Amino acid sequence: MLIGQALVAIVGMGVLAGLPPQRGRILMVPLDGTSAGAMAALARSAGGSLVATGGWPGSLIVESPLTALRGQTQGRAILLLRAPGAGCGSEAVEKA
Repeated sequence: MLIGQALVAIVGMGVLAGLPPQRGRILMVPLDGTSAGAMAALARSAGGSLVATGGWPGSLIVESPLTALRGQTQGRAILLLRAPGAGCGSEAVEKA
């Protein structure tokens, strides 16, 4: 029983660690082929700014209010996650 409870706690912490912050750096991962340029436009229209390219192909790290970004990405297959720490992704962001 103790092992099951520990497993639930570990999985729960993993899920919470991946949740994006209410405001801050958010990793946008396209699951539907949305281009980085289109995602950049969505982030900007949500009041966000580009920070870097993400570690996954086509992904971006943006600084944005989560609620506004969710509103702009609603109906699209774009995953919003907590951005990884320093060292992941590239600071060079292509102008879109």
